[in-house]
Amino acid sequence: MRSVGRAGEGPGEFRSLKRVAELEDGRIAALDIRLRRATVFAASGELERTFQVSSPVGELGPRVELFDFLHNGSLVGIREIEGEGSEVVYGSPSRRLTFKAPVVQPVIIDTMGRTAPFGRPLPGTETLSQMETSTAGGMVNVGGIGGIPVPFLKSVAVAAQGDMITVGHTSRSWPIVVFTEQGTPRAVFGRAGRDLPTLPTGTHASWLDGWLESLPGSGSQGEWRALYEEFISSALAPTTMPAFRTLLVQRGEDVENVWMEEYDPGAPEDAASRWEVVAPTGRLSDAAAAVLPSGFRPYEIGPNHVLGVWKDALGIEYVHVYDLVVLAETPSRIERLGEPTS
Repeated sequence: MRSVGRAGEGPGEFRSLKRVAELEDGRIAALDIRLRRATVFAASGELERTFQVSSPVGELGPRVELFDFLHNGSLVGIREIEGEGSEVVYGSPSRRLTFKAPVVQPVIIDTMGRTAPFGRPLPGTETLSQMETSTAGGMVNVGGIGGIPVPFLKSVAVAAQGDMITVGHTSRSWPIVVFTEQGTPRAVFGRAGRDLPTLPTGTHASWLDGWLESLPGSGSQGEWRALYEEFISSALAPTTMPAFRTLLVQRGEDVENVWMEEYDPGAPEDAASRWEVVAPTGRLSDAAAAVLPSGFRPYEIGPNHVLGVWKDALGIEYVHVYDLVVLAETPSRIERLGEPTS
């Protein structure tokens, strides 16, 4: 029908789009995660305004991790609280592991760029990174791997749609909280789905063996192993798998649910995903189960559809919309499966 915007950093231009949303009055909002700003277009497609929502990468100032738009145009994110949380370094300046477990505050950023906290602080996303430095010819060379994919680290989970916000943490010790668009708590409940057992000792060792094999070169693997084993044997290392993978909100006429994706560290990246679907009441009698197709990642869940991106065997991406089809119904459980419509 029409297109707006182009590559660049001026008004109405983008570097890296993360979210695009239609607002309640027909306007279109777009979030640029690289420039860390939001752009609002009128329903006609004309540029209305651009506003900064977080400090750009490389600049000083408050940094907010941004998630989704509400239907009034506000953005939902989390802000790291300085001076809280933990950071532990294993090793020496030349070869080290760094474990970070921040404390974060949920925030709402309105269309004027004003930030307001809501809810209470909660644990942030745990990260483990490795860094190696060397000196040659008077130059310091730095090599590192950020965001090491450790399957048992925990993360903060935020989802928003319409006038509904959901905040949780993949640690089983934290509840999931549903908020209004003003940040007022509506409901608090625990996690549905299977109870994930405590990590056996072999799980840490098995992951470590596979990770070290993937690193280039073998001369330093013994030293890296000693650092990883020091972390795994410490009190900071998680002893349980995450309770779920991610959260989504299903919002529409007469429908509002929280979708929690089951966490299976052994499943291939393109495997079919399974979800627990729970009403904000948290009652198990309101729970359902959903299965989404292999290779498909959802972005938006409506009353009767799921919209997202599906990848074929070559990794080519397509926008897909699936109907939600009721397969079986019992007093406490409904099985649903997506069927493609376009």
